[in-house]
Amino acid sequence: MPKQHYKKFLDECVQEELDTIVNNRILEVYVKTIKQIIEESPLLFVKALMCIDKKINPSSMRPYEQQALIVCASQFVEGKKKVQYLDDSVYELFDEIINNGTKRILELSDDGDETNDKELN
Repeated sequence: MPKQHYKKFLDECVQEELDTIVNNRILEVYVKTIKQIIEESPLLFVKALMCIDKKINPSSMRPYEQQALIVCASQFVEGKKKVQYLDDSVYELFDEIINNGTKRILELSDDGDETNDKELN
């Protein structure tokens, strides 16, 4: 019986490793594609992000939405030498995990009343 237990555990480990490899390959394709899009047209890339965030369908965009999109995207791209696409808090969390590991991450509950410790490892 213990033999079957180890086989099941090994199968789960192999599956997890394969999932990680596949996800990393997909991520690599996404990163290359996004980099290529940014190089070809950073302005269109920022407009696309804004459309996603604001839930704007480019094919049914109203003239005032189009104007706001053009002005905001232009100022964002032209106003920055180093463009950052995510909020600073995302990068702060990333740096904290890099520096301190994932052993303990504090998560605020949905209602904000309580802080819970979560074990990730």
